[in-house]
Amino acid sequence: MESVAHFVRSISKPQPRTHVASSWKKIVWLFAIMSVAGLIGETIQHFVAFDEWESRPGLIWGPFSPIYGLAAVLLTVALEPLSGKHAWLQFLVAMLIGGGLEYIAAWAMETFWGVVAWSYINEPFNIHGRICLGQTIIWGLLGLLWVRVGIPLTDKIFNKIDIENRTFHWLTVLLTVYLVLNIITTVIVLIRADERAEGVPPANAIELLVDQVYPSDQLQDRFENMGGLGQ
Repeated sequence: MESVAHFVRSISKPQPRTHVASSWKKIVWLFAIMSVAGLIGETIQHFVAFDEWESRPGLIWGPFSPIYGLAAVLLTVALEPLSGKHAWLQFLVAMLIGGGLEYIAAWAMETFWGVVAWSYINEPFNIHGRICLGQTIIWGLLGLLWVRVGIPLTDKIFNKIDIENRTFHWLTVLLTVYLVLNIITTVIVLIRADERAEGVPPANAIELLVDQVYPSDQLQDRFENMGGLGQ
């Protein structure tokens, strides 16, 4: 109890002004790192809950789950200006951002690919099974922890790096290009997998290449949590 009280006191202290969202370079690295960290956390959570390892990435290349990276970016952009505001305001904003992002992501996956990657249909106060009250509260708590602990820590780390350094600049450019190509390729591959499942033949050389390089069984192995992908 004493440790819990100490934690509550620590996150209630006045927060120093941070500048993580002020640089596109910081945003790119934040997105990439939190996409990896989120995937690791989700994989461990699934193992603890179901006693099995499951491949759960969100992109075709690399260990990335972009919903976590995007959530970290959106929470940073929205909550950093509220760093000096009351914790309840930060909590509510984080609830709206996290819950809204999760709902939109679930809707998009169901609408465009017919995939249900998660469902809260059996949870109380759920909206179409895509989000529920309990999960939005978790998003609020995570957002509160992020603005009180995560953002200041991230800001301290970036303050130790010369982001204007030429090497760091070009590494960031390369990372940005890689992530953009990764996202575009993932969308193309998943759209083609859905068409292939409906018996639509490849219409051009790109779709033929996708069929050859990313067959349905390979996609099933990579995106195990997207049941029925390409089938």
